[in-house]
Amino acid sequence: PQNRTKPSPQPERVKSAKQPVPEYVPENTADMGDKAPKNAPPAPSTRMGSAKRLMSKTWFKWCAGIAVGGALLGLLGLIGLFWFFGQNLPGVDDLENYRPATVTIIQDVEGRVMGEIYPVPRRGEEREERRYVVELDEIPQHIQDAFVASEDANFWSHDGVDYMGIVRAMLRNIKAGGAAQGASTITQQVARNFLLTRHRDDSGGFNKSIGRKVAEMILAHRMEEIYTKDFILYLYLNEIYFGSGAYGVEAASRTYFGHGIADATLAEGAILAGLPQRPSGYSPHRNWPAARARQEYVIGQMIAKELITIEQGEAALAEEVAIIRTPNPSRILAPHFTEHIRRYLVENYGWDRVYQEGMVVRTTCDLDLQQVAQTSVIDNVTRVDQRLGWRGALETLDSPVAIDAWRAEAEQALKEYDQFLADNARRTPVPEHSTLRAGIRYEAVVTAVEERHAVVGIGANEAMIPLSWTLWGYEPNTERSWRPRVLRDFRDALSVGDIVEVTVENVDSQDSEPLNGYEPATSGTFAAARLYQSPNLEGAMLSMDLNNGAVRAMVGGTDIHTSEFNRVIQAQRQVGSTFKPIVYSAAIASKEFTAGSMILDAPLTFNTLNEELWKPGNYGQDYQGLISLRRALALSRNVCTVRVLDRITLDPVFEHAQNLGITSLREEDRNLAMGLGAASLTMLELTRAYSAFATYGNLIEPYFVEDVYDRDGVLLEQHQEPEINQVMEPAVAGITTWLLREVARYGTGAKSNQLGIEVAGKTGTTNDFKDGWFVGFSPDVITTAWVGYDQPASMGVSSTGGDMALPIWMDYMAEAQPQEIARRFPSIPDIQMVPIDESTGRVASGGRMMPFLSGTIPSGPVVEIGQQSAEDLLTIEF
Repeated sequence: PQNRTKPSPQPERVKSAKQPVPEYVPENTADMGDKAPKNAPPAPSTRMGSAKRLMSKTWFKWCAGIAVGGALLGLLGLIGLFWFFGQNLPGVDDLENYRPATVTIIQDVEGRVMGEIYPVPRRGEEREERRYVVELDEIPQHIQDAFVASEDANFWSHDGVDYMGIVRAMLRNIKAGGAAQGASTITQQVARNFLLTRHRDDSGGFNKSIGRKVAEMILAHRMEEIYTKDFILYLYLNEIYFGSGAYGVEAASRTYFGHGIADATLAEGAILAGLPQRPSGYSPHRNWPAARARQEYVIGQMIAKELITIEQGEAALAEEVAIIRTPNPSRILAPHFTEHIRRYLVENYGWDRVYQEGMVVRTTCDLDLQQVAQTSVIDNVTRVDQRLGWRGALETLDSPVAIDAWRAEAEQALKEYDQFLADNARRTPVPEHSTLRAGIRYEAVVTAVEERHAVVGIGANEAMIPLSWTLWGYEPNTERSWRPRVLRDFRDALSVGDIVEVTVENVDSQDSEPLNGYEPATSGTFAAARLYQSPNLEGAMLSMDLNNGAVRAMVGGTDIHTSEFNRVIQAQRQVGSTFKPIVYSAAIASKEFTAGSMILDAPLTFNTLNEELWKPGNYGQDYQGLISLRRALALSRNVCTVRVLDRITLDPVFEHAQNLGITSLREEDRNLAMGLGAASLTMLELTRAYSAFATYGNLIEPYFVEDVYDRDGVLLEQHQEPEINQVMEPAVAGITTWLLREVARYGTGAKSNQLGIEVAGKTGTTNDFKDGWFVGFSPDVITTAWVGYDQPASMGVSSTGGDMALPIWMDYMAEAQPQEIARRFPSIPDIQMVPIDESTGRVASGGRMMPFLSGTIPSGPVVEIGQQSAEDLLTIEF
């Protein structure tokens, strides 16, 4: 048609070799009839196409706008979130001055750890806090690698937050349907433990998990900007909690393996590295299988990160790791000594410094001698307590049903203990029945009693007790009887159903001589056991180096778990005859008496201020007439001591005792009974007083601390040798020591001769046998031992100091002063040795050589021993 316009050509950008441009199609195809093209597309409307293009561009712009806006809003929201939770955050600068609470270490004189002081949980508190701070270079590289591999594999590369780690943790948590994996880096954990644990903002934002996590991330970034990775790892390894009260890798290694982290193996390090996520759940003390699984995981991570080889990993997993329990040695190695040091430190330095600031205290204690002292006290007190008889069962079950139930419960407890040991030793399977162990004490129920033996059930196990091991099991009797008592029929001591304590001697009864071949013991499977009785008696001991006053051993009681009372320092007890040397030394100093002076050993009576009669008597109520002062002290004759004290008067003895460092004497003690040890003194001051005898006049002050350092190695305190404190003339002290040597050689302390060395000492027994003492010394060591009840009561007839306390002293001194190093006592200065006839007190050829001060030698002619002088003849009544 004439009015048809020619279409404009299509732009070149739409041309395609595969799709040619279609020919033009008129708007009205109806007029074309058959000429109309077949399957031709409809002619495009210029208005409609424009609308579609416009619509398409608008939606795109809207979507793009929404996306950009959302991103901007999200970014603004994230910025706002970080800004909001970034307010009032603690600063990270203080981490540079990291000074956490650390353990105060108490060492013996050789530097061996004997105790630790750190906060122990009180009621309502969660746990104790035991931590040692160690430098990073003191922690082996394989230990560092183990923690990085298990806790934060990208630690060395991220800037405080591992974003890819967060994504991975989210995906795993979604897949697991819960919190299967955390994403906190080591830096974030340091931020949480150091900065957020004690911090709260006004809005309580840190009480919410999102707030805490954002705060961790902010602080982690700030920390990484200021501190090196090494410093952050150092903070982490010293701060993290490992369970069982252990904070930091050093405390954890000591707690679980018994040695420092510097000696930890790869296998041990992998166990430690697996603990921070769940210290209690993965604890090798509680759940070895879980701890083992975590160990395998850590080793696998280290192999995957190429920190170790496969061979190294396999060797670590094959290593037998000894998991041990290491309780605070303060309660084990030297309990009363350590407790005394703790009290001293708190008194002088304050609680915070002692419990928070990690002091290092070197004491005078010798742990080897301390162990000997403790064993000696416990064993001998137990022996004495058993000698007093069997006090009876802990309780008694009244029926076979009750016995069976009790044994079943005991068996379950034993099996649980076996399982614990098996888990820690990786030993499986656990035996069907519980196993007994020699040397272990158990509660048991008596299942059968015969004349010569008893059978007890320990869980599912049976043990036999021979009568010959229980001769001490007679009924207690405090009546005065000199006849030896033994148990002759087990049925007099035990009954079926009795709950008792026993100590397993051998797991096979046939390995014990009393039961080997014994018919009842061969007819079944029995262990051999001893009946045990926890002592009611107490004992104490103190030992000091006479050369400087250093206290080498102190035992304040038999069991600190039942009583922290220190009977060496805190208890004041009557000292009995151990006070007599103070009286006799005062008498020697007065020159009114000599070692050879004759004293009447006969009954005497005094009128007291209350107008009552006081009749001092000797032990056993026997009297020997005239005897020498030497014999009076050696045999501990009471009436002789009273006669001496009465003659020289009370005041010189009272003042002399005070000069010897005895501060517990009171004015009411200033009476004649003072001479027999009626006054109550502490073991410490009694030992100090005797030191003046041993050193020939110099009072040696006991001390317990050699030096004290703070956590930075700054010396706070160091023992200084005091000036010599001479409190007695050397000759007087020397003569007193000579008299005490006579006690140890021929008198009440004669058992000490078995040591084969020169010693001096004095026994002490108080009224009604309530206290037993022995104070004795060599030229280098002085030791005091005591036995008695905390609430004074009779220990039974003939329970003297020589029988009760002297054995403790001897067991200890045999180790503290062995023959090969023992010295002889030096010569006494300024005295003359003169032979004395002890039947007359006169100088006699062939008499006993005795020391005399100048001017105190008996006058008169020298005669043969037993020969009477002219002066003697003049006194004979015809």
